[in-house]
Amino acid sequence: MGLTPVPRKISDIFSNHKYDIDFYQREYKWNDKQPFKPVKSLLDDIFYRFELEYSPNLDNTQNNIANYEWYFLNAYMTNEHGGKTFIVDGQQRLTTLTLIIMKLMHMSKIYGLEQNVVDFLSNSVCGPGLYGKQFWLGFDDRKSALEDIYEHDISFAKKPNGLSETNIYENYRVLSAYFDERIKQRHKLEAFQMYFFDRIQLIEIKIDKPKDVAMVFEVINDRGVPLTAYEILKGKLLGWINKNDVDSYVDTWEKAINLIQEFDESEVDEFFSTYFRAKYSDSNEQYRRLETDKYHRTIFVDDFNKKIDLRHNEFKVKEFITGALPYYSFIYRNVLNEVEVYPSNKDYEFIYFNNVNDQDGQFLLILAAIDLNDPEYDKKVALVSKLFERNFVILNLTGSYKANIFNEDIIKLSRDIRNASLENIKKHFDKSLLESVNKAHDTNYPYGPFRYNFFKSIGYKSLSKKFLRYFYARIDTFIGNEASLPTKTYHQMVQQSKGNDIHHIDHILANHPTNIALFDDEDEFNNERNRLGDLVLIKGKENMASGNELYPEKLKTYSGKGTLFAQTLRKDFYHKNIGFKNFCAKYNLAFVHYDDYNKTSIEERQKLLFQICKIIWEV
Repeated sequence: MGLTPVPRKISDIFSNHKYDIDFYQREYKWNDKQPFKPVKSLLDDIFYRFELEYSPNLDNTQNNIANYEWYFLNAYMTNEHGGKTFIVDGQQRLTTLTLIIMKLMHMSKIYGLEQNVVDFLSNSVCGPGLYGKQFWLGFDDRKSALEDIYEHDISFAKKPNGLSETNIYENYRVLSAYFDERIKQRHKLEAFQMYFFDRIQLIEIKIDKPKDVAMVFEVINDRGVPLTAYEILKGKLLGWINKNDVDSYVDTWEKAINLIQEFDESEVDEFFSTYFRAKYSDSNEQYRRLETDKYHRTIFVDDFNKKIDLRHNEFKVKEFITGALPYYSFIYRNVLNEVEVYPSNKDYEFIYFNNVNDQDGQFLLILAAIDLNDPEYDKKVALVSKLFERNFVILNLTGSYKANIFNEDIIKLSRDIRNASLENIKKHFDKSLLESVNKAHDTNYPYGPFRYNFFKSIGYKSLSKKFLRYFYARIDTFIGNEASLPTKTYHQMVQQSKGNDIHHIDHILANHPTNIALFDDEDEFNNERNRLGDLVLIKGKENMASGNELYPEKLKTYSGKGTLFAQTLRKDFYHKNIGFKNFCAKYNLAFVHYDDYNKTSIEERQKLLFQICKIIWEV
C-alpha cells in the first residue's frame, strides 16, 4: 500500500480544485448537538492559536503574518481515480472550512474590505463550471444549502433537504454567531483571514491504490469520533463494486438509510443488527455476535458468510443493496413511525402498545416473519405485533414473565417464524406462550395457557406500576369502544407523568382498620387488597385526595372522575346506560355495582377481569 503525505495550506486546498466526495462518507454529519461539539471545538482550536499571536497594533502585512506560528489542523485523505480527486476521509472538516470561508466572505462585505478580497474568498468556495457555478467541495445532497448560504448569508431562503443540508444550516448558524462574537473590528478580520489561509496547514494523505481505500477508511477516525458500524459496512460493501458502476448503488443505499436516519440516526445500526439477526441467526451464540457494534464484522466471518455471501461478492452486494436493503429498511421505518403515537390504523395499534411496555423485540420478529417482497407483509406486521403483545401480557398476568427467559423465547421465535405463513406464525406464538407458562409453573397442560389458578393472585405486588396502568387502560378502552363511551387516551392513562391527567393505581379498600376488620387477619387483608380485583385506575389528584377514604367516600371520587372500570362500581353508572348494558349482554359479562366492598367483591371482580382478558387477548 502507498500513502503519500503532502502538507497543504488552506489557500492551497481551496484554490480552484474540484474535490468529489467518495461514497464512503457522502453525508455531512458534524453537528454540535453531539457531546463533542465538533464545530465549536474546531473554532476554539483555530482561534486559540490565532489570538496568541494577534495584536491590534501590528500592521496586517504578509511579512508580519508570516511571523505567526503555524497551526496544524489534522489530515485528510484523497484518492485519484478517473481524473477526479476523491475525499476519502476529512470531508466533515473540509466542509466546515468551506462554511467558514463563506462566513468570512459575508463579513468582508459587511466590514467594507476591498473587492479583490471578497473575490478571493468567493473563488475559494466556488467557481464557474460547464453547467453553472460549482463548489470546489460538495455534492448534490448539499449544493442547494451551500448556494443559499453563499447568496444570502444567515437569512436562509430554502428548507433543508436531508441530513447533510440540515447540518450545514445548523453549523453555519453556530459558526456565524461565533465569528460575530469574536471578530468585531475590520483589522482583526483582515488579520484572521491572512492567518487562516496562510498559517493553518493540513496534511493531504494520498492513497495511491484504489483497492486500498476501503481498508484505510475502516481504521481511521474523523476528528476523534469513531466511525459507526453502518458506515464501515457501507465502505466495505460499496468498495467491492466496480468504481464505474458504484454511483447508482450509492444512491440506493443512501435513500434506504435516510428513511431511518430521518427518524433517529442511532436506529440505523439497530436496523442492520436486527435484520441480520432476524434472517441469519440460528443460535443464541450467533445472535449475540450480531450486536450493533459487531454485526458489520461478524457477517463476513465464515459461518455467516456461507449463508449471506457478501464478502468480495459484487453480484450479491448489488443484489442486497437493490433488494433486501430498501425493502426491509422501508418496513423498519414504517414500524418506527407507529411506536410513539397511537396510530390512526388500528391494525398497527399493537406496535404502539409494545413500545408503551418498553418491548422492542417486535422489530426482530417482524423482520424475521416477512419474506423479501412478501405479498402479505402488512398482515404479518399487524399479526406479529399483536401476538407479541398478547404473549407479553399473558405471561405477566399468569406470573410467568421473566425478562431474560422472555428474551430467549423471542430469539427462538424469530428462527421459528422466519419467512413463515400467517397460519404458522400464529401456531409458533401459541406454542411458545403455552410452553413458557407451563415451564414457569412446572406444569404440562396440553392447551390453555391462561388459567384462573395462575391469574387468581395477580395484582399490585406482582406487576410493575406502568404495566398495571397499561392493563387497566386496555380494559377501559375495550369497555369504551364496545359501549360507545368516552375514555382518556393511552398516553394520559399510561405514559403521562405531569399535568392534570396523570393517572395512578388506586386500592379500592384503603389501608384502614375498618377494612382490615372485614378479613380474618391483616395478612389476608394485604393479600386480598393487592389483587387486581381491588384495584382501579384514576386520575392522580383524585387518587391523592381519596387514598385513605373508606369505600362509600371513594365511590364519590369515582363518579365521573375515575376511569370507566372504576365507575362500574357505582349504581348510577348503570342508569339508562343502554350501550353498556348491550356490551355486557354481548359478552355475557357480570358487571354489578357494589354498595359495600369486601373479600367476596374482590373475588368477583377478579373473575370478571379474567373473563374480559380472555376476550381482549383472545386466549
